[in-house]
Amino acid sequence: MPLDAICMQAVVRETATQIENTRIEKIQQPARDQVILLLRGGRRLLLNAGASQPRLHLTRQLRDNPAQPPMFCMLLRKHLAGGRLLRLEQEPLERVVTLTIRAVDELGEQSDYRLILEAMPRHANLILVDREGRIVDCLRRVEGDLTQARPLLPGMFYHLPDPQPGKKDPNRLTEEDRAALLAQGQCDTPADKFLLDHFMGLSPLIAREVAFDAFGEVDAPVGRDPAALLDKLAALLSNVNEG
Repeated sequence: MPLDAICMQAVVRETATQIENTRIEKIQQPARDQVILLLRGGRRLLLNAGASQPRLHLTRQLRDNPAQPPMFCMLLRKHLAGGRLLRLEQEPLERVVTLTIRAVDELGEQSDYRLILEAMPRHANLILVDREGRIVDCLRRVEGDLTQARPLLPGMFYHLPDPQPGKKDPNRLTEEDRAALLAQGQCDTPADKFLLDHFMGLSPLIAREVAFDAFGEVDAPVGRDPAALLDKLAALLSNVNEG
């Protein structure tokens, strides 16, 4: 099942109750794209920034660590080891999860760092940000150019990824938004494609499930009953937001 923003919301909600206000005892990087935080109480939090399966979850699996820790692992140990994980939060309907960690900085003072997992396939990354909002370093540094408009380099201020153009947050639809979507929905576009084209946070699988719930089949055109499709999406989101 794809870990889209909706599924990620459930993972974050469940995980946060188990790890918030827990001290970080060890930090490991068993693979290039994987960081594991060993927390007090024996919990192991996996942060995977791989291009194919970026994700975050607790794990019991033991992984072999390299004899020489990678540079990013050493950086995390320097700034975060012994710190307390205060909060685990997700940006609304985005696959961006922030761990706020209070640790002792280079001046010997308590400082709040943010370890940010951007779990977007092909653009996944793990970024350490200081209390001023500047990037300390990234798992993958990104140079800015004509094809990559969002550079990620040490010393730069961190900014969230730009939202997908033309897509709306389905949790914040106004009556005007709904009316405009109903007008656009009088067409033969497949219902699942219509949802993917107009809303953020949905995976193709979730979109097909909503279409099936509305019409009893996954390939029905949205024009059959666009209001029913929007109602089914709202009902799904209501269940998700209520946990």
